[in-house]
Amino acid sequence: MTNYRLWPPGLHTALSTIRKAPVRLINRSKGDSIGGPACAAALKCHLEKYGEHGRSDKQTFYTIKLQGRKITVEVVNRPRSYVATAMTRARHLQCLPGLGR
Repeated sequence: MTNYRLWPPGLHTALSTIRKAPVRLINRSKGDSIGGPACAAALKCHLEKYGEHGRSDKQTFYTIKLQGRKITVEVVNRPRSYVATAMTRARHLQCLPGLGR
């Protein structure tokens, strides 16, 4: 068996101390009286299901029943965060081709 060396010396100890930052939970509907708690519940469920770092750029839809209403919440995995948005009204179409972004 060949003994490989890491260059520069001490790289192995430096790599073993690198830790991933904790995932951020972003609630895009925090100010909404219905969407805010629904997004919080969906983020909690999503964190329990996928853990700290799920597959990036994956979207999951949750249906939350709150105060007798069914609210659809979209949770999108980003490289360092989970972003939840309540689908209670029309969405802003910002990142479409031809709109300059």
